[in-house]
Amino acid sequence: MSTSSAPGFSVRVILSLAALAIIFGVTLSAVRNHQPVAVDTDVSQQRLSNKADYQKTNAEVLGSYGVVDKDKGVYRIPVAQARAKALADLKAAQHKD
Repeated sequence: MSTSSAPGFSVRVILSLAALAIIFGVTLSAVRNHQPVAVDTDVSQQRLSNKADYQKTNAEVLGSYGVVDKDKGVYRIPVAQARAKALADLKAAQHKD
């Protein structure tokens, strides 16, 4: 006898397909029930405005000099200069070895 004619084979296939259908149904239900809530236009515009203000402030801070903690002697330099200095220091350290 082949495996497909065994009496338990068809029961296992049917149970496997039923289990897959249940898993698919539960997954689909979970995805549909967890859709994000629609945001109205006013909230959306406020979020965009907040994002623009945040990006502007970050650009100003990251691109300028400033005092972080005068008592400790901590100052801020622009990111581009900090990056260039860090690379120069790294290259100098590599040439010492």
